[in-house]
Amino acid sequence: MILDPSGDMLKMPISLLDNSPISSFLIPGIILTSLFGVLPVVIIFALLKRPSWRWVDSLNLLPDMDWGWTFTLYIGFGQVIWISVQTVIINTATLVHLFYTLLGVSIVAVALLTPVRVYFSKE
Repeated sequence: MILDPSGDMLKMPISLLDNSPISSFLIPGIILTSLFGVLPVVIIFALLKRPSWRWVDSLNLLPDMDWGWTFTLYIGFGQVIWISVQTVIINTATLVHLFYTLLGVSIVAVALLTPVRVYFSKE
């Protein structure tokens, strides 16, 4: 999407964006790459190493929890919201949309399991 904002490389017609405020796949490509590509790698690192990064911790809306855990919730909810908005904009839903919606729900569900919450609690 970033390499070819017209969608031709991915065989995606630009007409998919007719109901959206954008005219190419560049912005969605940047968002998908950064929020659902690079950020999850940083979050995996945070979950494994639990670094103390104050600037990131300031974005943690649940200060009693490790920021990596909270950002896991952000990614899960963000995934569900992204797919929901996408299906509204393109006015269709496929098995891929169902898969990624279930993936987002699963990320949130696993993060909310009691043993996971206890492990990542700051208390």
